[in-house]
Amino acid sequence: MSKLYKLDLPMYWAEEDEKARILIPKLKELLHEILGYSDEEIRIMEEKHFSNDIARNLTGEQARKIAQPFHDWNISAYLGDNATNELLAYNTEQLYLQPPSPKDHYCDEPMVGREYLVDPGEFYRQEDEKRRAYIAAQNFRNTHPTVTCPYCHSANTSKISTTSKVINTALFGIFGNKRKRQWHCNGCGSDF
Repeated sequence: MSKLYKLDLPMYWAEEDEKARILIPKLKELLHEILGYSDEEIRIMEEKHFSNDIARNLTGEQARKIAQPFHDWNISAYLGDNATNELLAYNTEQLYLQPPSPKDHYCDEPMVGREYLVDPGEFYRQEDEKRRAYIAAQNFRNTHPTVTCPYCHSANTSKISTTSKVINTALFGIFGNKRKRQWHCNGCGSDF
């Protein structure tokens, strides 16, 4: 089976940017004409500044054919590996595109079927979930520092309580070793 690709349109323009004012209407038109996206799908993409994949599971020829009209209007489509999400190409030479020759109309039917399109609502919902999970994990790590055992490198550690230190000192006197230690490894049983 041959390698499959995806196309991405990374566009982060400010609202007052002159380039955005001119190109965004053309971008919407191309998304509709070339790929067959509906007005609602394009609206969702626009809310997120077109920062996602626009088509997946493409052959190299399909990807070049779809990227050409966007390139003609100075809109860069990035080519990525469908399986690994690795960025493969982001400029004209890497995509082997022809010199720009903008047209008012490219095709009467979309170049690919809907099965190649990305559902923008689902895509952004998944991205938002990933971002929230990442932020929650970072917040947990920031409030719960991870201490690892210097002997077995286990993260399964617990803080030795003051009560435990007092009891150890009461039982063993100056020979008790917990009064000088802060952490206990639940993996190998050592105190450090």
